[in-house]
Amino acid sequence: MSEDKKRVISIYSVYLLLAVAASLLALYFTRDGPGITGDSVHYVMGAENLLQGHGFSRTGGAGEILPITGFPPGTSTVLVAVGIFIEDLFQGARLLNSILFGANVFLVAYLVRKITGSFWFGLVAGLLVMLSEDLILVHAWVMSEPLYILLMILSLWSLVVYARNGGRTFLFISGALIAAATLTRFVGVSIGVAAAGLLLFFGQGTLKRRIIDICLLGLTAALPVMAWLMRNAAISGTLTNRGLSYFPLSNELITAFLGTVNAWFFPLRLGLPTPFRAILSAALVVIIVGLFLWFEGLRTQRMTWTNKGALGLLTWALLLYIPAYILVLLVNSMFLDASTSASGAARYLAPIFVASVILLTSMLARVMSEDWTKSRVVRLLLTVIGIVILGSYGVRAVNFVRNPGPVFRYTDSKRAMSDVIDALEMLDRSQMIISNDIELVYVLVDRPAYAFPITFDHYQQVYREDLEEQIAFVRGLLKDGGRIIYFGELEGNAQLLLDQLGAVEETMFEGATLYRFSDK
Repeated sequence: MSEDKKRVISIYSVYLLLAVAASLLALYFTRDGPGITGDSVHYVMGAENLLQGHGFSRTGGAGEILPITGFPPGTSTVLVAVGIFIEDLFQGARLLNSILFGANVFLVAYLVRKITGSFWFGLVAGLLVMLSEDLILVHAWVMSEPLYILLMILSLWSLVVYARNGGRTFLFISGALIAAATLTRFVGVSIGVAAAGLLLFFGQGTLKRRIIDICLLGLTAALPVMAWLMRNAAISGTLTNRGLSYFPLSNELITAFLGTVNAWFFPLRLGLPTPFRAILSAALVVIIVGLFLWFEGLRTQRMTWTNKGALGLLTWALLLYIPAYILVLLVNSMFLDASTSASGAARYLAPIFVASVILLTSMLARVMSEDWTKSRVVRLLLTVIGIVILGSYGVRAVNFVRNPGPVFRYTDSKRAMSDVIDALEMLDRSQMIISNDIELVYVLVDRPAYAFPITFDHYQQVYREDLEEQIAFVRGLLKDGGRIIYFGELEGNAQLLLDQLGAVEETMFEGATLYRFSDK
């Protein structure tokens, strides 16, 4: 075996060890169970019904099968494969996402090394992803982001391979991966936007061929998604269970998004004032991107960086992808989904973080290949900045993994609500459960539940016109021996609804109250 091959094997062995460490880190972090939210329940319930041959659906309070249209099927479909071997799909998702964490870390390190030709830049990029508090948390939850990040990276990589080498096999592979990413998270349409731009500017052959390639890629990516949307329209009359309206971004949401990005570069624990951190973060990005564009674009008038067989085009693909993703995210938040929450900012931006790590480390390597950056002062400054950022990531990761705190939502609730679980398990299966958090009921006792009457639809920001029908239906369930389990304090007009339902308090727990029908 040649020395070069031995060196390459050694390099990728280190990256593989890093990936294994990332997977073990995720498993240790979720040692008491994965993070679970309402969305998690839909993914798991969808997978369970797929396994049982009921299609992509959820189970109603009395066991009725109801099609899922508000969530894409990608994550649930992958969980089906896991469910063949692991009965508890929440634990199966925990194992899956830990493996995906390792895979994503490896891919980041591998691709940065391919782009830059540098083992060290690849290692730093992999460590930044592995030690990111946000990425650890994202891969600890039963959510769709881990799978989406993997598909995002692979789809852009496949497209870059096509753009460099020709042969349309990789063009169709990229289109299929873009479809899979979009059917995992609808924001995956942003990959298609970036892909079209990459083919237009850096594609094979003449302009005519590049336009044909864009059409072929678009058809490959769009047909499975269109088939899915047509399925939704046929069975429910809606494409994605969302209505088109205008939902202005709140100051809280904007602050959360900007604060999340700011913390990527200069974490709060450094003690720097927020405005100063924001200026430093913006300056760092502008300087790196600006210098890269100068050397790669203005100076040469075309993309020429192919250092050591690198996939330099991936840098340009990500440079197109990041603004496309942000644009799609804003359109979704402002016109389709009113439920975008400030608490989910880190999760929404996780794919951008991964893309930014690949992009900025690759750009920095390009800038540092210039003669003027080889001075000791410049190298020392960049080294100090890198050590400070990587060191702060490491300290945060260690502290976070050792003492995660209450960040696992329903898993934390399940540990704290043993008395609620006992009370609900005592109910006969014929006694229906009604709740203001039906997903939590499913996690606690593995039973579906009916929703407590909903006055206002927060997804579509409209008042429900069927409130009276909801009240009559739930009242009938209570008369037949059903119970209401209301989690948290009564909100809004909940007490008025309880009065209309004829419900009275039966048992009060810490964090929940059980109600029954009043015979009076």
